[in-house]
Amino acid sequence: MVRVPVAELADPGNRFLVRHPSGWVGPAFEVAGMVVWGFTGGLVDALLRMGGWERPWRGGSTRDLDRAWSEARRRWESAR
Repeated sequence: MVRVPVAELADPGNRFLVRHPSGWVGPAFEVAGMVVWGFTGGLVDALLRMGGWERPWRGGSTRDLDRAWSEARRRWESAR
């Protein structure tokens, strides 16, 4: 289990849209070398909005899921 501060999830620099190979597109977050997406990404997105923690972000950045995973892992490993 990994604990991530709400501030990291709300940071616009950690948010983007992800495209699954099936064509589904939804909210995602890159934190701690992970990509939070799918049901969990949608839940976090809704909680940030409803809790008043959401910060303005450009929702237009869309990444393919496989590429998002590999980029997150690469950035995390190079930062360690």
